[in-house]
Amino acid sequence: QSLDLDPLDPLGHWASGRAALLKGDAEQATEALASAVNLNPNFANGLYSLGFAEMVSMVNRHGLINGLQARRISPYDPMSFAFYAQEGVAHVLEGDVDAGAEMLSRALRQPNHHFQIYAIGAWVYEAAGRHDRAQTCLQRLKQLRPGYTQADFFHSFPYVGRARQIVSENFAKLGV
Repeated sequence: QSLDLDPLDPLGHWASGRAALLKGDAEQATEALASAVNLNPNFANGLYSLGFAEMVSMVNRHGLINGLQARRISPYDPMSFAFYAQEGVAHVLEGDVDAGAEMLSRALRQPNHHFQIYAIGAWVYEAAGRHDRAQTCLQRLKQLRPGYTQADFFHSFPYVGRARQIVSENFAKLGV
């Protein structure tokens, strides 16, 4: 409805893209989010969201670049925990597990992070061979969300293909 009223509204394109992403349509999400960013190149949450859509569909380099740009535009953003976590995941998916683990450490240091950051931390730290930290994240996750499963994770983070396989394999090593 927003786009019917104003097809040049970046927030309308952003909302459309986020909705498409939650439905599992990364291609449509990427198009809508790219429109939001093209209309407002300083839209940090739009850049983060575009990077996220690109990352879950394994267009990692763009996902990483957009996440970095979001942090540069809004370094004190309330969503900084998500910006760092996205960057960490993108690094892991590209094979740089140490950089990924470092970014997750930064995400977990943000004061307003939520339970999903512990879920991401668990599998990222496991991928990086940091089993103690992975277990710590998993324990905290289970305190906050008893019975948390991979299905819960993939409901919120609709990774596909190789990205989904990497996440799933590392969760499986942790018994999730």
